[in-house]
Amino acid sequence: MIVDSPYAETCAYLGRTVSSTTGPPLGRIEDLLADAHSHAPQWAVIRLVGIRARYRALPLLLVLETERGLVAPVTRAMLRTTPAVALGVGLTAAQELALHGSWGNPL
Repeated sequence: MIVDSPYAETCAYLGRTVSSTTGPPLGRIEDLLADAHSHAPQWAVIRLVGIRARYRALPLLLVLETERGLVAPVTRAMLRTTPAVALGVGLTAAQELALHGSWGNPL
């Protein structure tokens, strides 16, 4: 039986590049992290552009689908200042609090 997931559209973001609204690419969405209470995808894990694999969590609400692809109203510098996250590992409560704080959305 096939069940429609309300998050199927969100999962279609995986592997896609996100660019800044000012133009340059920020990186590629490698993973999605869900809220511990609602289980709804809340964070897009971005592999930053560059040689070294560095990952940052971007609020999924900031990722917009446009005619030129996925964009977010942030710069590379802004994304680099947020706490690093590990690929394939869920967030701890402390990490999630730090992320909310760094994006100006304290709980």
